[in-house]
Amino acid sequence: MLPSVRGRSGNLTNRQNEDYVVELIVYETSGESNEVNPLFLDLLKGAGPDIMEMSACDREVLLQKGILETLDGYFEESGSVRVQDIEESVVTAGQQEGRITGIIPSFSVNVMGASKVLYETLKEWSIPAIMELTTENPDILVMVPLSEMRLLRFCMESELETFVNLTQKTCSFDEQPFQDMLAWIRTAGSNQQAESYITRTQTAYGMMVLVDTEAVSQAVHTGKILLSGGGLFSRPSGDLHIKHMTGNGTVLTGSPSAAGKPVYGLQPTAVYGINSASENKAGAWAFLEYVLSKEYQDKITDSFPGRKDSVEVYLRREPG
Repeated sequence: MLPSVRGRSGNLTNRQNEDYVVELIVYETSGESNEVNPLFLDLLKGAGPDIMEMSACDREVLLQKGILETLDGYFEESGSVRVQDIEESVVTAGQQEGRITGIIPSFSVNVMGASKVLYETLKEWSIPAIMELTTENPDILVMVPLSEMRLLRFCMESELETFVNLTQKTCSFDEQPFQDMLAWIRTAGSNQQAESYITRTQTAYGMMVLVDTEAVSQAVHTGKILLSGGGLFSRPSGDLHIKHMTGNGTVLTGSPSAAGKPVYGLQPTAVYGINSASENKAGAWAFLEYVLSKEYQDKITDSFPGRKDSVEVYLRREPG
């Protein structure tokens, strides 16, 4: 979670609540890939803060080990905030095993830009449709920079559930549809035309790859490149980025999916939960109630609020 979000939440709560004081505890990490999250270690010991920000924690494990409080009952007894006040997708993102365990005050949306002239020719927004388009038109590039690995990652993010059944713990990597996708990735991912948009320079720190963004943007608008890039969309901070990504020749869309429709990923600014070992659960819930209140949510300006009625206020606000 961004420090500014964490600090603002606590400061505003302290100003309006006479019964509880929010004290911030920062868990420092070294950044090593094999490091165990120190917050997670504290929680396993039955210690830790009353409220935790869980973006870097595995909520499923916390719930299974009885560390994470379920919040459905808190909502039912609350006199100020109801589950139905919150955007459905935000509620779903805060659930584990059908129970609410995380509170998401605000969020951004994952989007990507696509060539309008190409996007509108596709019958559906899926990997098979993109495969067909670029196979019939081999001069069309999927993206720049382009590589087999980057294209494989793009495909698996969109089609993972087609080839992997997490419930049954099975996969279909040896079946023809997956093999066909791999063959396409080898061909489309090695299209040398992508190199015309790139300059490679050897430096003391390794190879530097520079992309001619103006040339790529023009190629997207004219239908020579399908994707112009991706990023987080929220107002007003995302406006300049989105303006750069889009234009008359570009559409803003979500990731392709097996259903053939764009999927817009939700990126929380924070995920708050209550420690089941807390001796101050009433105070912890008072904090969460406040960050979900209309008073607080109407003040959010740098991302989409979680409350339905506050989203309407947010969208009416002039960006800038």
